[in-house]
Amino acid sequence: MRWHRGLVLVLLLSTSAGVSAQSSSLALIRERLQDWRWMAQQDAFVFVGEIGTTSRIPTRRCSAGYHEKLDYIVHDVLWSSPDSYLQSGYVVSKGFIDCTEMPLPMPFHEGSKVIVLCGIQLGHYACLPPVEATTANRNRVQPWVDNLRRAGEPVLLQIHERILEDGDLLDKSTLRVPGTFRINGEPVRPLVFSGLVKWIEPIPTTVHVVPRRSIAVSISRVLWGDNTQPQIRAYCNSTKCGGVQVGWKVLGYCRLTPHEPQECLISLCPSELGIFKLKHWLVERGLETQADSDFEEIHAEADGTSMRYQNFPYLFIGEISGLGPVPHVLVCKQAVNQDVEFSISTVLMGKPPNAIVKTSYVNCSSQPLPSPPFSLHATVIGYCEQTHVGGWDRCLMPVPLTAERLRKVQEWTAKRQANQH
Repeated sequence: MRWHRGLVLVLLLSTSAGVSAQSSSLALIRERLQDWRWMAQQDAFVFVGEIGTTSRIPTRRCSAGYHEKLDYIVHDVLWSSPDSYLQSGYVVSKGFIDCTEMPLPMPFHEGSKVIVLCGIQLGHYACLPPVEATTANRNRVQPWVDNLRRAGEPVLLQIHERILEDGDLLDKSTLRVPGTFRINGEPVRPLVFSGLVKWIEPIPTTVHVVPRRSIAVSISRVLWGDNTQPQIRAYCNSTKCGGVQVGWKVLGYCRLTPHEPQECLISLCPSELGIFKLKHWLVERGLETQADSDFEEIHAEADGTSMRYQNFPYLFIGEISGLGPVPHVLVCKQAVNQDVEFSISTVLMGKPPNAIVKTSYVNCSSQPLPSPPFSLHATVIGYCEQTHVGGWDRCLMPVPLTAERLRKVQEWTAKRQANQH
């Protein structure tokens, strides 16, 4: 009887320790998934899989004298970069549980179904302790992943980290050329843009080792940086080229050098929400003033250099005569708009359908649209296109009216008229 009681006590203590370890591991995964900057910095990924093999690797770094090493077989990918090789059946090797002083607690063994979060450190996978892939745990982890996705898709979040890094490098740069810094002794110019994929280098079929592929993207809109080239040729970051296809719209970040192809990040998130996030991050870091960026966008449309299809465009001077209620959201999963109304006083180009323009702008901040330019009765330069949908037109961000901007607009419209004759 005493032997049975002792066995029961050992089992209870083991089960309690296992539950405690699982709770700690789940809490750590949640902490990492809520830190989207850490996820981007580590190029982290999350998957459901199974433990393939376990072993101990000697090391002096750990007091126990070893790492606990796990190999995982991937079943279901919950979060990863589009350039990742992660897919069903892929083996994540070198998944070290750093300085674990005891074997993984029960119920883990080879073949156990687990949820795992890994990052990449010094070219190797570094994984957090796994948790059991129970229905309850999957139901806990999935909303955390969904919230992470609302912050931005993986490459967009990596672009954010590069923007912050480049801001620091520009602050320290001693070069006289604006917007330029040195890396490894070579001048570099950061560029953030939206564009259209024009060409992707095919995968060769006659070689055993696939060389690094490249991609060509036509620039349709510069969000930050100085660029005079209509097209950029860039290296793909994997043989998958991020899964892009010719004709797809993309957002991009490059560090331009005198050599091609360029090193770039290409995001498959070209929506208004993706552009809103990039512009917000640039302004937040002080790398671009909103008015300058928006005025250049109006310029691209007014002189006809934009690649975007123009649907009955018109340019005007007007007054902001109405601002709709501010949408209040915790995190944007999709674009949330705030209504705006313009009263046109002077037409600079095109034929507006009405003297009153109704439109809306993405506003995911739960705060009023930024002022300037969005103040009641403010006088602005606006550019819109007719949509014939419920009396609402699609408009670019307006800019405050100044004499210098009006002079430039008149030059653009004159040039456009000359090109049309």
